Amino acid sequence: MVARFNRHEAMAKLRQIRARQSAAKKVVPQPTFGPPAQLVPFPSGLVSFSSGKERCGINEYSRGLAEEMRRAAAISITEVRLDDIALASSAPAGAEVLVHAEPSLLRPGFIQALGASHKRGAKIVVCLHYCDSSFFHKFANVADIVVVHRAYGIQHPKLRQVPLACPLYQLTDREALRAKFGFTQPVVTTFGFLTAWKRFADVAVRLLPELKRRGALFQMICPAHFSGVVDGEYQNLRAAVGRFPETARWISEFSPEAEILDRVSASDLGVMYHAHDTGSCSAASKMFVSTRRPLLVTSSNHDSDIRSADRISGCSLSDFTRRALELLDDAPRRAQLASDMERDYERMNMRAVAARYLELFKEIKK
Repeated sequence: MVARFNRHEAMAKLRQIRARQSAAKKVVPQPTFGPPAQLVPFPSGLVSFSSGKERCGINEYSRGLAEEMRRAAAISITEVRLDDIALASSAPAGAEVLVHAEPSLLRPGFIQALGASHKRGAKIVVCLHYCDSSFFHKFANVADIVVVHRAYGIQHPKLRQVPLACPLYQLTDREALRAKFGFTQPVVTTFGFLTAWKRFADVAVRLLPELKRRGALFQMICPAHFSGVVDGEYQNLRAAVGRFPETARWISEFSPEAEILDRVSASDLGVMYHAHDTGSCSAASKMFVSTRRPLLVTSSNHDSDIRSADRISGCSLSDFTRRALELLDDAPRRAQLASDMERDYERMNMRAVAARYLELFKEIKK
């Protein structure tokens, strides 16, 4: 038997096939993974945002500043990480927020999150640990006050210049400290995270032979940064130190601040070589301000906030090492530098700087 062709049935089947094909092409909605996370209530008191990382100078600094602000005003301060963008966006009206900012520490979206809190009425002070005009103006739009540590050629009504603080340090018996660390000869000290642009290895190569002839010791407190990027400097410095084992003492491990300060205090001269200008101020140099030790620097603006250092004209490494040796042989000049450093300490110590930040928050609450 031959089946008859039924046009109406054929058209109905064709419509069914096309409907199934069309359904197959539709995008299937992605499944949801539970309800959205609930924001933690914004802490009371002042909230301080920093990196939260160990072996990070900015985190060490923000921690010390927060502690001194607590002592000075008996206020509650909650320290949180910069990567907590949800918290940065949730500050209510009247909340007090302090942000320690540097480009490499910020996640995308942080500035916008801070802006949401500022628009809501949160009182925000941003401390820039690096500054250029572009970075400054990004925060000027989302903060009540933006703090810089030295002059950057920027004029703005929200700008305030507050020194990069040095740690509090009570001077003690230097001879006892020298005995503690086994220093029996003159000691020249440098300090800072190990990175190529600071040229610690180059300074060591220049200074070590001359210090050996003078019977002096070169103490290098140079650990690796939390990022772990040392640009071959570890190998370079190890090679330089290996040639003068009796003259070089390299502290390569991250040490507690109290030990660093004692080691610097036991020194006869500090040397901080910076070969070019930067967008920041040296926190490492502040250890010599804390301990009121004579300090030699270059003309780099990285150390321009310290008024009482001996400063060469320019950034020549040969001029720097020559001046270091002259100072090592000039006890009266070193004594004068140490005495002058007391004025920098009075201006820059953490207690004085904490008082300035407390004043800033009073200013924006008026």
